[in-house]
Amino acid sequence: MRRRDRRHQDAAATAITHAVHDAILMIRTMAYCRERPSVIFPEADDYQEEIRLLADLCDTLIPGLRRDLLDYRPVDALQYTWDSRNDHQRRWLTETLAQHDIALTDFIIDNHRRA
Repeated sequence: MRRRDRRHQDAAATAITHAVHDAILMIRTMAYCRERPSVIFPEADDYQEEIRLLADLCDTLIPGLRRDLLDYRPVDALQYTWDSRNDHQRRWLTETLAQHDIALTDFIIDNHRRA
């Protein structure tokens, strides 16, 4: 792998790590308090549904960190997650990474923009 691509993949892995860590913290908070501290996903009926939506995000991001999946890289995981999640989940991911000064658009091709 070229050095430039390796740095890009490492930056994408860092983005995934931040997103998953933030999601886990939110999941733990909601599970402990048994309520939603804020409305993250408007379509969710309760805190358990919000936990499920966050877990769904994590489920598609984590494989990008696995070293045994040689054909599936961190950038691929971010792109797949972006393409397979709803608008609210994409917004959460974008805003969460922005809090860490990471621009998701550095890693994905956004085919979901409204004209």
